Amino acid sequence: GLFVIIPRDCLRLSRMLPTTPSTGSRNGSSPRRQYTPRTARSTFQASAHMIGLSDNAMDAFRNPMTLKPEDWRRATQEQFYQSEEIRRAAADNMRRSTSAQRAAQHKRMEAQEDISGLLKSKVKTTEGLIKNLRHRLDSLRSAIVLANESAKRLAESHTRKESPLAVCTWRLERRKRRPKSELVVDPCQQCLEEEKRVIDKARKELYAAAHYTKKLIVEAEDIYNSLDMDHRDKSQAALVDKRCLQWMSASGNVSALPNGGASARAAKEIGPKFGGESAERSRVMNTQHLSDFSRDMEARLHNTVAKNQQLIQQLDRDCDVATKTSESQLKKKINETEQLAQGLHDQINLIDDKIENSVRTLQQTRDQLRAYDAPMAVAKTQLNWRRSMMPGPEVIDDPVHKGLQNQLRSHAGDTQALHDKIRSLEHTIRQLETTKARLLKNMEDKTKARDLDRTLNMYPHARGAWLD
Repeated sequence: GLFVIIPRDCLRLSRMLPTTPSTGSRNGSSPRRQYTPRTARSTFQASAHMIGLSDNAMDAFRNPMTLKPEDWRRATQEQFYQSEEIRRAAADNMRRSTSAQRAAQHKRMEAQEDISGLLKSKVKTTEGLIKNLRHRLDSLRSAIVLANESAKRLAESHTRKESPLAVCTWRLERRKRRPKSELVVDPCQQCLEEEKRVIDKARKELYAAAHYTKKLIVEAEDIYNSLDMDHRDKSQAALVDKRCLQWMSASGNVSALPNGGASARAAKEIGPKFGGESAERSRVMNTQHLSDFSRDMEARLHNTVAKNQQLIQQLDRDCDVATKTSESQLKKKINETEQLAQGLHDQINLIDDKIENSVRTLQQTRDQLRAYDAPMAVAKTQLNWRRSMMPGPEVIDDPVHKGLQNQLRSHAGDTQALHDKIRSLEHTIRQLETTKARLLKNMEDKTKARDLDRTLNMYPHARGAWLD
């Protein structure tokens, strides 16, 4: 018999061909494809091309009975050579794959070390930012507390000014009730008006300072909230980065991450909004700018608190000085009015004495005038009787007749003088009485003004004098 040796690759190729065509179905599936000699040849050629058979090998496989021994040996040797080349190629591929794996692992380790260094640097930077933010938060909160206390003191000082202002206003209103003769703009009136102006100005300045302080506190609260939010974000970021440093030992094992790597996958899907060193610089610069704003706001708050304290002290001094000046002038006015009223009283007493003396003198003058009536009547009767009773030749201008005439003339002159004196005394008495009436009216006005000013000076600021 004739033995035919078929190479191993040919056997491999023969296993790739269908042995028996099946026309039925398997496991209820659709009927398999029918293989004809033509389809078998095409399948054989495609399979031989895939495993790299030469044409001679393929011819030997197609028709081994017609193959010559030297061709058969050449085909076999060719397969040996080709197999050796494939083995060498596979070994080279394995070496290259191992080298690539080592290079990738080394690169991954370097990248991991770089990432670890970056994470440590970022954690250190973030912790510095957190420390700065914590300090800024505490410092700004202290400044806000001081500002709130300052605003409260401003409000209390503004409230304390209500009582002096009410007293001053009440005094001004009460002084309008003085008699018309006493409605003068005296130093007391000027001081009261100045006190009212000073207190009104102080209240306006205190209100404006309190309003500005509250507005500044609102701005500081906004900055504080921004600082607090940034502090929470930085704290969360530092915690995340620290956990990432702890998870670096997982060597990229996603299952070692929390939630089986779901968070990492979600973060990978979402991705950062910004990237690169510019984003890191922007993150740090934003926090630094916010800290600078906080520092500036803190300085503004401290300056405002100091100015408010100075303002309160200055306005309190001004109001106290104005109030004390008004009270001092009010006391002076009371003393001055008292002295004037006493002077008027003394003057009225003098006028009363003068009127009494004038009335007494008038009465005496009238008595003197009445004393001239009898002698003048006797002299006038004697003169008339002598003229009527004397004979004609005896009616002469003798010394007796002249004496009687001189007596009558003297009596008439004296009588006229007395009448003039009486009229003068009467006029003087009327003048004295008119002056007395004016002095009495003036004294009455002074007394009313004095009593009114005394009531103004009786009420301290602690009592509600304005309710009277």
